[in-house]
Amino acid sequence: MEIIEVHSNSKGNLPLPNTPSSVPLFESRHEKATEAKRKIALARERKTVKTLGIIMGTFILCWLPFFIVALVMPFCQDSCYMPRWLEDVINWLGYSNSLLNPIIYAYFNKDFQSAFKKIIKCHFCRP
Repeated sequence: MEIIEVHSNSKGNLPLPNTPSSVPLFESRHEKATEAKRKIALARERKTVKTLGIIMGTFILCWLPFFIVALVMPFCQDSCYMPRWLEDVINWLGYSNSLLNPIIYAYFNKDFQSAFKKIIKCHFCRP
């Protein structure tokens, strides 16, 4: 009876299944499609979270000064002084949020982008 030795450093050996560099030899099309769909969904979710974060951050940046002033000023009317121009800036900063929302949506949403491009190129205009 002859004993055959297998050396781990030979080039003909396949990696063990638990090693990180190993790739499954046989992967069904369904598994590949499921993995691709999962990656697409994850990318879409990341983009949505990013967009929502930017929208919420803009909202907070624009409206927080207004609400702080609105809450603090009634308690210190006599001892607090705020110039009229600063009050106007804080008011307009809050209003500017309404201007920034469509811009943010248009920048991050492909549907909005295509609609604006059509409007700019006057595809809806009749000759």
